[in-house]
Amino acid sequence: MPQLLDFQFFNTQRLSELYKKEVRYLMQTHQKNQVKDTIDVDEPEERGDPLTAEELEEKE
Repeated sequence: MPQLLDFQFFNTQRLSELYKKEVRYLMQTHQKNQVKDTIDVDEPEERGDPLTAEELEEKE
């Protein structure tokens, strides 16, 4: 019988998509916060969408 590892049972492509979406949102949030700290300018916020509850559950 071949050796089976845990990651073989996960949808790695979907997990990668969720990870990239989460990182993109966090990076945009961080960059916006840095700009706000250095320059007090009212700009429309164009942030990515955070992970939904469904996506968080799927990621876990």
